[in-house]
Order: sequence, then C-alpha cells, then structure tokens
Amino acid sequence: MPHLDEGAMWIRATMPYTVSFETASRFSPQVRDILMKYPMVTDVGSELGRPDDGTDPTGFFNDEFYVGLKPYGDAAWKTGSIHSKAAPGKRISSGNWIRFRAFIFNFTQPAEDAVDEALTGLKSALAVKIYGPDLNVLQNTAQVVKQRLGQVPGFTN
Repeated sequence: MPHLDEGAMWIRATMPYTVSFETASRFSPQVRDILMKYPMVTDVGSELGRPDDGTDPTGFFNDEFYVGLKPYGDAAWKTGSIHSKAAPGKRISSGNWIRFRAFIFNFTQPAEDAVDEALTGLKSALAVKIYGPDLNVLQNTAQVVKQRLGQVPGFTN
C-alpha cells in the first residue's frame, strides 16, 4: 500500500500481559501528559483494553493513543528537539519515557493501523507468523527468524 501521511499518529503501547486494569489505567494519563508536552501535538486520546462491543479480544495490556498534530508548516515543528513524526519514537528510551521501558511501543497512523491489522490479523505493520503443530519446531524456528532479523540494519526487538 502507498504510504499516506494522515497528519496524526497512532501509538500502541503493549504492556506486560499480566498487568491489571488498575495498574494499566494509571499509565494512560501519564503517557497522554508526556505527549501533550510536545508543541506540535493538538490533542491526545487513548483506548485501554478492548472495546465494549467485543470486536477485539485484546486485554488491558493494550493501550492505544490517537495523537493529533498541527500542520507541518506550523512554527511548533521548528521549535524544540522534535522536527518530524518519526522523532517521538526515537525518544522512548530516554527522558520522560524511561519509566515505560518495559512497554513495547508501535508508532503508526490511525487508518494505516486499521488497514495493517485487517490485512495481517496482527497489531503491527510488520510481522512474522509461524504455524505448525510441533511447539519445539515452532520455538526453534522463531529463534532462527529472530536471529536472522537481528542481522537486518535498523531492526530492533
């Protein structure tokens, strides 16, 4: 699919699968507060867990954030240390984000995320699915895939 810039970001934070609702719900406002400190961000909304209609079986470990952005010509993009949509993702391991180092963050766009999920059945733009009846074979194959992907420049896990 061609890449279209939607003028917004969709951020998925995957917490440890055993997280309780009470614990997970404390993180959403913290992440929203950090995101709102960026001068180019206009608004932030979040979804924790699954929707009430039962269309998504995910648990409380899944926290998704809509991030509205100012137009790229706005002066807010020229001030501070962030000058592109990709930059916040590079800051996850430092500063205010360090407290969330146990989370896995995925940065995409609202419609792009929905299309990726519909096409792959996974909450990721890029994924490897491994099928089979033998768990030992699956585990060994997953280790080989991880090792080979680790050789790709720019790949992180």
